[in-house]
Amino acid sequence: MYKRAKDIKTELTRMKKTKKILEERSNVGNSSKSKATASTKRKSAARKSIEKPIVKTAAFTNNIMKKLSTYYELAMRRHSDSVEEMRTAIWATFFHKFSTDEKPNHDNCPEGADSWCAYRVAEATGELDTFKHPPALDDQIQPLLKKVYEDLTTEDLLERCIGADTQNSNKAFNSCVWHLVPKNMFAGKKIVEIASYCAACTFNEGFQPLLKVMETMGVTIGRNAAELAKLRDRNRIQAANRQSLNSSKERRTELRNMQSGQNDYYDEQEGIMYGAGIAN
Repeated sequence: MYKRAKDIKTELTRMKKTKKILEERSNVGNSSKSKATASTKRKSAARKSIEKPIVKTAAFTNNIMKKLSTYYELAMRRHSDSVEEMRTAIWATFFHKFSTDEKPNHDNCPEGADSWCAYRVAEATGELDTFKHPPALDDQIQPLLKKVYEDLTTEDLLERCIGADTQNSNKAFNSCVWHLVPKNMFAGKKIVEIASYCAACTFNEGFQPLLKVMETMGVTIGRNAAELAKLRDRNRIQAANRQSLNSSKERRTELRNMQSGQNDYYDEQEGIMYGAGIAN
């Protein structure tokens, strides 16, 4: 979701630059027109701005893209037993971001005072008359983002998400293997195989099985080796418990949001410096 949203932002930035260049060329070509005509156009534009007030919209920032990605993940995890409920929850976040006071679209948002949707909370608490929507995303983004949601809510894709299984455990196991046999150093098939067996032992049961392997090989296990294995297992459990705390999760989320905000600032100041097809 974040990658596809990032592509949308890149495309919008490219379109804005193209439009700006065309407008500059048009202004150069029309510079010979009379001041009276320019004055008439300014007055006409002023009247139109008075008749039709400017609607404030939210910028498609990195922070919003990160939120959309998080909402997408939460929708799948909270409704991992039903494809239809999963799809409804995902689309609820899409319509929620484009809702305004004139066109509220929160039919798919969960009801109740404990809902994540502020509109539904105001509806449940009787404060709907005073509720004001935050600025919605620009209508120009809607068709582009809708295509992303259509691609990421297909039947075959969501069926693979039933059960909320994750590949993080596989990544952690791979990390254990490459810690024993780094990728920057050559290792033969037998070495990699041994490292995989050792990684499976430590990943599933800690460092104690390695002592049994050494004992089977005829190595005498001393007190220091046994104490070291216990210490490594204890530190591993403490680190896992520390990372699972809500405070740790909130801090990691805060750091990611800060990084996203900083990247968004750089994009606004410098423009797109790197990307596929940027030289075109």
